Amino acid sequence: MNEQLTKRAKRFFKYVEEFTALENPAVRSIKDYKQIWNINDLYLYELLDSKVQLKQRAEIHKPILEQTFLVAPKPYPEISPKIALIYKKEHTAPVYKHAFQLEENLLQKEGANRNRHSKNIEWTKWVVRKKNYDKACSLYNELCEWVEKLNGDSDLEVVLAKGLFNWQDGEHVIELPVFTQSLALNKNKDTITINTKDDTYSFDQHLLENFSEEQQTQVAALLDNIVPDKFFNDESEILNKIAPYCHPEAEVGDQAHEKKPILIDESFIIIRHKNQIRLKKDLQNLVQELEHENSAPTEALYSVLGLPQKKRESSSVAKGQLFLPLDVPEEQKQVVKKLEHMSAISVRTSNNSAKSEAIKNIVAHYLANGKKVLVATNREELAAIKNDLPKHLHPLCVHITSDVKNSKEQIEQSIQVVGERLDNTNMRKGLEKVKQKQLRLQMSVEQEQASLNELRQYHLSEGKPFLFENKEWYKHDVAKYLSTDSKPFDWIRDDLPLVMKFPLSHEEWKEFGRIHNSLTKEDTILLHTTVPSPGEMMNEATFKILLEEEQKLEESIDVRHILPIELESSKKSALLIMQAYVDDILTNYEIVEDESVHGFLEDVLGDEKRKEDWKNVIDQIKALNNKALEMYHEISHHQIRLPKKLTVDIKKDLRMVRDRMLAGKKPNALFMLGKGKATRYLFETPVLNGKPLRNFEDVAIMLRYIEYRTLITQLSRMYNGKISEVRFPQIDIRHPQFPLILHEKIELLEHLISIADTDMALSQKLVSEKLEKTNLFNQLCYEKLKIEISHTLAYLKYEKWQENFFDRTQQLRAIAQLKHMHPIYNAFLNAMVEKDPSKWKELLTELKIQRKLQQDIHKWKHYIDLLSHSLPLTAGDLIDLLGEAKVPEDDAIESFVLKKMATWLSGSRHLQPNILHAKLKQERVLQKKLTEELIQPVSWLSTLKQITPAEKTAITNWRFYNKKMKKDRAKFAPHFKQEADNILKQAQSAIPVWLMPLSEVTKYWSVPGNYFDVVIVDGMGSLSDIQVLLRGEKAIIFGDEATTNKLSSKLSQEEIAVLMNNYITDFPNYSLYDGTMSMFEIAQNQLPDKAKIELPNTTSFILTTEDHATSSTFVADLQNELMTRGYRFMPTIKKGPLSIDLALESSHGRLAIICGGRKWTNQSEIDELESCQHQMEQAGWTFWHISGREYYLDHSKTMEKLLSLINFMKIKPQSLVQNQPTPSLHFQINQKPTSVDQN
Repeated sequence: MNEQLTKRAKRFFKYVEEFTALENPAVRSIKDYKQIWNINDLYLYELLDSKVQLKQRAEIHKPILEQTFLVAPKPYPEISPKIALIYKKEHTAPVYKHAFQLEENLLQKEGANRNRHSKNIEWTKWVVRKKNYDKACSLYNELCEWVEKLNGDSDLEVVLAKGLFNWQDGEHVIELPVFTQSLALNKNKDTITINTKDDTYSFDQHLLENFSEEQQTQVAALLDNIVPDKFFNDESEILNKIAPYCHPEAEVGDQAHEKKPILIDESFIIIRHKNQIRLKKDLQNLVQELEHENSAPTEALYSVLGLPQKKRESSSVAKGQLFLPLDVPEEQKQVVKKLEHMSAISVRTSNNSAKSEAIKNIVAHYLANGKKVLVATNREELAAIKNDLPKHLHPLCVHITSDVKNSKEQIEQSIQVVGERLDNTNMRKGLEKVKQKQLRLQMSVEQEQASLNELRQYHLSEGKPFLFENKEWYKHDVAKYLSTDSKPFDWIRDDLPLVMKFPLSHEEWKEFGRIHNSLTKEDTILLHTTVPSPGEMMNEATFKILLEEEQKLEESIDVRHILPIELESSKKSALLIMQAYVDDILTNYEIVEDESVHGFLEDVLGDEKRKEDWKNVIDQIKALNNKALEMYHEISHHQIRLPKKLTVDIKKDLRMVRDRMLAGKKPNALFMLGKGKATRYLFETPVLNGKPLRNFEDVAIMLRYIEYRTLITQLSRMYNGKISEVRFPQIDIRHPQFPLILHEKIELLEHLISIADTDMALSQKLVSEKLEKTNLFNQLCYEKLKIEISHTLAYLKYEKWQENFFDRTQQLRAIAQLKHMHPIYNAFLNAMVEKDPSKWKELLTELKIQRKLQQDIHKWKHYIDLLSHSLPLTAGDLIDLLGEAKVPEDDAIESFVLKKMATWLSGSRHLQPNILHAKLKQERVLQKKLTEELIQPVSWLSTLKQITPAEKTAITNWRFYNKKMKKDRAKFAPHFKQEADNILKQAQSAIPVWLMPLSEVTKYWSVPGNYFDVVIVDGMGSLSDIQVLLRGEKAIIFGDEATTNKLSSKLSQEEIAVLMNNYITDFPNYSLYDGTMSMFEIAQNQLPDKAKIELPNTTSFILTTEDHATSSTFVADLQNELMTRGYRFMPTIKKGPLSIDLALESSHGRLAIICGGRKWTNQSEIDELESCQHQMEQAGWTFWHISGREYYLDHSKTMEKLLSLINFMKIKPQSLVQNQPTPSLHFQINQKPTSVDQN
């Protein structure tokens, strides 16, 4: 980003370079200058003494002619009546009234004609002398006019030209002076003084601009070898030497020649614009310097051009001690303070004297802080800044002018004094002394600022009303109201701001008051104890049921029927299983009672292997029977009658018929007679549903039936054969519902097996518990076991209840033993241990009361917490006095408002304006004394501390050569002088303050760089003067009404637009750089508002003592009281920021009484009031401030102090003083502009 900014700055100065070149074209003739006077004319008309050379000083006196010589003699007396009276005009010949000729021989005759001839000669001499006198007066008046113009226009310069070079350059004739020397013209009464500013002549830059670089080098070498005195003694010889370098054919002559270059040996006094050639070269060099990587524009330049700031690593203008006079306007201090954080600011002043004063103060401040300052201006009145500074600081400042000799002398004097100081100053001791005084000064400044802040706070608090009941209340109104209102608000201990709202609503406060007034301190224990929650304790019914359950269990247990086993809760599951087995057996015991199943059960119970065999057989029969059931359901609705024939044969016949039908052939008569003869019965007898077979479906049914008959035959064999082994009833195969009956039998067998399994499982459980086995065929055994298991389970349940009850008791005991538990826990514990339901019921009622009380106490705590956030002291008192003092339940908010009024009223009670003003006066006297003692040593120590080793070496060497040069004035003096001059350029940077015209800046500081910490610039400068900002890191640009006027530009708008388009169209507000805006106006447009400051005017005001009616009841009350006491006063004096409510006067002084309560719109008004009071106190006034709070709430003490002061000033009541005059108030105050940025 820095590289881009540098490129933009380069383009800007390239634009300025070309703009300057176009606006200031090369001078080609001496006639292009503003004014020229030939020295020979000054000698000719006796304005200069012919014996005087313009070597150092010459005088031009106003031409004088004898009074008698002013009357013209009469030529040709005899014919004078015939001559017109205008012959008295010396610039014309006599005019004749009649046409006749004057014979020449008339003048040559003897006698009477000779007299006429002498009269004519006398008149001719008078004419010549009168013409010379008039010409001399004209030249003298011209010189006087230009002396006045030169004093007001710093862009012009006066030079003495030696030699005039004239030659033809193409189509143009060049006619320019060869050597020039700067002059200074001054006028004192009737004498114009001409002083030379330079020791030597220099080759004129306008002429040198037209030479090649080689010619310029040759001319410079020749001039180095010329002794200065030769310019006056051997002027022709020097012109002859320089002629070949100017042009190979050049000669020295008396007048111009058309064909060859001529050096005319004449001298002129020339008035012209200051040399713009150096400015052009400086701009060219500047652009070239910006090409270097290490060269970059300053932040001040970026700010004025409106470019973004580069990142700042550090600031050379760091915050330091503020060394400004105590009475300077605050805006001058703001200039210094704002420059600590900004790179450039603009300062508008009303006039040049205010500007000079501000610059002087700022320069003194930075000088004391060890900063280097450049003041660049074209204003002559600012040249007196150095003289206005304290005399001991003059060596630290140099005032550079166009007078090179004088400027050099100032630099040498400063270097000499700085060198002596370096030799003679003990830095360590000096710094220690300065540091001690600086600490005292800093402490005093802090004390002053603290007092000022407190005064501002006092004024703001007294003059800031608040709105109550649609009315503005000032402090005196509130004080008066509180002094008459009797409503209590003392229970509110806190100070309340006006903007504060009461933390509770009316309903909340009412509830809080009710709760607070009903509580005692003992109740607060509920804030820190735990009360049983609503579901934590059993209700009355639950507790009663619990106890009844115990009673029921006790009644249900007969110990005689309890099984002889270990009675543990782990046995419950086994008992429940056995109980389930017993219940299952008893439920199905009707089946077991049938003797027909005893054989099967005995077989199954007798051997586990047999039981498994039975399960397998049953599974096989069950699977076949399921298939038979399917077939049975298919054929059960058909009536089938088979012939008495083997089933195998019938099946074979049916298959034969089926196969034929499947082949697509019907069993016809031929089939019946042949192969199917054996199947005829199927088609002739009613075999299916009372009919013979007719189709394939009938054949299929018959085949299915044959298969069914085969299956049930197999089942009958398997079942009946197996079941016969255990004497179980068999099934007749002829039974039409054989599969259904078989299915029932299978289920019965499976059920029997299940009962057998249950009995075996029960037996295993009994054996595991070491109990006697049961007998499946003995029902009483099972019924007895059932009773025993039931009693045993009841006993285990009773044990479980006891265990649970004990756990609950222990749990309640554990909770009751915790910290911060309510005592009711122990009461509940006792009731539970005692198993007392009535006591439990009472405790539940008490618990409800405690819960309600706890809710109230927590609400109270919530409200107390809300109050403590806003009213901590009040809340603390309410807690401490709980149960002892009651609070109002209805008037709290009204009391709160009164307390806010009282707090607002007492907010500034610690601020005593009269004491604060006394402190201010004391601190300011001390600061003035310390500042006067500090300014000299601080400035010198800061300057000496900033001098670099290189500068110290240069100062030492310069003093050495300067001393040598004074001792040796012969052979080596020129050498020593040259060495001293060379070293002087290195040593001069040790001088911290430079005051110089804008045009001289580039001469002394040609290369851009941060030579200075601060550059103070007069904003009158034009566009090309912006380059001055490259000499320092920060800049202050001053301007006034004159700098806001539009400047004139020689370029057309089209030329300017082309230049802008080529270079600066990407700059913010680039139209500002059209050459018509001053540097100050550019800064005003580019800098932010906070970087603009306007200095105040100093205006004289006369404050009249007219009576003004006051709208303040406070002032009216005080006036009435003083009137009652007999004092005569002037009420309500107002003018500008000053407002005196009462003024009393005596021969010992004036007393101004200011009553608090004025309304302020901003803090600046308060500062103006304090400033006015300070100035009036310096003029002899005494001020006394009274606040409404003091007057109404501490009336007697306040009036005692005021009357004591009045008596001290010997101001007596009206009854004791007659014909007391009314004074008028006259003094100076600083009138501040309204547009000043106070931030």
